[in-house]
Amino acid sequence: DISMMQYFSSFHVPFACVVTKTDKLNSTEYISQISAIEKVVFAYNCVQVIPYSSLRLNTIEFLREKIGLLLG
Repeated sequence: DISMMQYFSSFHVPFACVVTKTDKLNSTEYISQISAIEKVVFAYNCVQVIPYSSLRLNTIEFLREKIGLLLG
């Protein structure tokens, strides 16, 4: 994952980070983990961190919309 982010960053390719299995975390863990992930990926010019849970039906539509926006 780090190598991929380095590659994207070096060629100025915008990317988003999808964080899966967020439904397995309680609210404190969720905030802590998302914050830690953001610190890492934003250092490589990630444009957005998208938490994903298969238990939330609207998340997949949100994810599709964001991917579409990134692809132009």
